Amino acid sequence: MTTQIVDTFTKHSSEIITKVVSFTDRLPSGATVSSASIEEAVDLTDGSDVSSGGSTITAAPSTTTSSTSVLFQNGTDGHDYQLAVKSVLSDGSYFVDMFVMQVRDRPSD
Repeated sequence: MTTQIVDTFTKHSSEIITKVVSFTDRLPSGATVSSASIEEAVDLTDGSDVSSGGSTITAAPSTTTSSTSVLFQNGTDGHDYQLAVKSVLSDGSYFVDMFVMQVRDRPSD
């Protein structure tokens, strides 16, 4: 298992962003990405677990043979979230990649 922070990004609460993690340089010989899931989702502002999804935060992973894509949406203005995405490989090994999502809404003009 390898864990790394892949990206820290800022989004508007109504914005939907997709992030892609490529494993091309990290895959063991002959292995492919077979599944992905959200292992942890924590609101860093108050420490609460937001992994159940719903209106607080939504993160939906999908895979190709050499990458995992994660669609991020929702979130509360002024809150930061840490999300761990687990990508399982065909040989049973896995990677855990961390994202830090900062939600910042701009004031209306």
